[in-house]
Amino acid sequence: MLPITSPTDPVACRPGQDPWSVRFFAGRWADAYLKRQPPQPGAAFTVFRGWHVADPCDFTDAELTGYWADVRTAAKAIEQAYQPCQLNYATFDNAVPHVHTHITPATSTTQLPDARCPTASSTTPPA
Repeated sequence: MLPITSPTDPVACRPGQDPWSVRFFAGRWADAYLKRQPPQPGAAFTVFRGWHVADPCDFTDAELTGYWADVRTAAKAIEQAYQPCQLNYATFDNAVPHVHTHITPATSTTQLPDARCPTASSTTPPA
């Protein structure tokens, strides 16, 4: 994870790269980083760019909307580059007091043996 070097200056916590990751997206509300040694290709995480909020419930409405829009933008870039059959999301704030969301691509080979990736028809919104 990103080291927190200053609890009052979130910019100090967001280098363009570190030994564990490299930033591939700098949004208005979140930065997204690809992991250098991921459990599978395309694994990434987004970090809220604002204050050191420890829980998404503490976001303002604008922060909440903006953060998730930037998570979606990062996810779409991962989807385009790696073409997984599914993206999985996990939002944490307990190890580091700063909301961050892991985005993990799933492929047919990374699913549990009995699990199936969703088909296009199962993920298409109804008309």
